[in-house]
Amino acid sequence: KENASPAPVDVLTPQQKEERLKYIMVKLRDTPDDSFVNFIACCLEWDPTKRLTPEQGLRHEWILKGLPQNVLI
Repeated sequence: KENASPAPVDVLTPQQKEERLKYIMVKLRDTPDDSFVNFIACCLEWDPTKRLTPEQGLRHEWILKGLPQNVLI
């Protein structure tokens, strides 16, 4: 199909999911944004007591730097 959207993740095979994850990781290594990598690492923390809460996530520096000024006042 022309201009077809990528398949939703839930219809990908395990191999396709792995390839997509590898692609994302390569892109992160190519142009790392330390605050983004930290945000993702905090979101993926295995221990739920150490993982970011949604409120903490919204106050993370990576989220805040992408927002227009005074949006959270």
